[in-house]
Amino acid sequence: MSENLIITHLQPSDWERLRAIRLASLAESPDWLSGEGPEFESTAPIEFWQDRITSDMWFIAVDHDRDIAVMNAGDPNPNFPTSRWLQACWIEPDQRGRGVLTAMIEFLDGFGSRLGWATLGLGVWLGNDRAQTAYARAGFTALTDPLPSRKNPGKFYIAMSRDLKNSD
Repeated sequence: MSENLIITHLQPSDWERLRAIRLASLAESPDWLSGEGPEFESTAPIEFWQDRITSDMWFIAVDHDRDIAVMNAGDPNPNFPTSRWLQACWIEPDQRGRGVLTAMIEFLDGFGSRLGWATLGLGVWLGNDRAQTAYARAGFTALTDPLPSRKNPGKFYIAMSRDLKNSD
């Protein structure tokens, strides 16, 4: 991992950065990300992005002034006992396996602890073994056997969770 890596919480004025990295993630990994889909998101109006950046908490990893990873800490999933539900996690392919995910999760430990979060949850698509392994290395454990997706018929995911490590 680069010593120049910075994790930041995106603000409403950062909607263009969110749009750029989200579209890059959908172009590179369309099978592993859910949401409105690349066709819609690539043509979505400015208001969509301005609303999206304020409806959830978005975090971005920056290395040498370049946005290389994104993660959304959304509202808790009502089906699982977590404080926040991570979504839209993506790291540029050339940055994978370099500690970026660990740095983002450690950042969320501190950020979330200050807000009273206790547990992070996420869903990882069945078959995305690299992501599942990376989350396990970051301390996530499976909550379920594979479950069918409500938004993507025919796809299955595994719910995982991790207690935050207090980093005062």
